[in-house]
Amino acid sequence: MLALRLPSGTGPHHYTVVLYAQLVNFTAPSAPAPNPGVHLSKGDDLTSYISSAGLGMPPTGSYFTVEVGTATVNVSPTTAVDSATFSASSTAT
Repeated sequence: MLALRLPSGTGPHHYTVVLYAQLVNFTAPSAPAPNPGVHLSKGDDLTSYISSAGLGMPPTGSYFTVEVGTATVNVSPTTAVDSATFSASSTAT
């Protein structure tokens, strides 16, 4: 669960939520933190984390944009992505 406490006037904030299957013998990498609900910040290397954790491709995910007050951007609608169209080089192993 995300508890967003955004200061007014800071513009749009973009969030991505990705769900991975967790193996029985899963051990979280030491960086950025071995806690449930790991929050990666700008500059964290998500690809390395996924690889170190042995997570593979995520079965699902979503994203959203939040802004306090009057919106300053228009967010375009999207459509579902067919993961079969991903190249092998863009997936973590």
